[in-house]
Amino acid sequence: MSSGASSTAKKTEKWGVVHIYSSYNNTIVHITDLSG
Repeated sequence: MSSGASSTAKKTEKWGVVHIYSSYNNTIVHITDLSG
């Protein structure tokens, strides 16, 4: 077992909206905040 290496990174929650459009040739991923 490993000992010592504890992570000190703080976790922050972030809210957003993800739109994914997939067509025959393209895949578009659009990520925004809650206001659009």
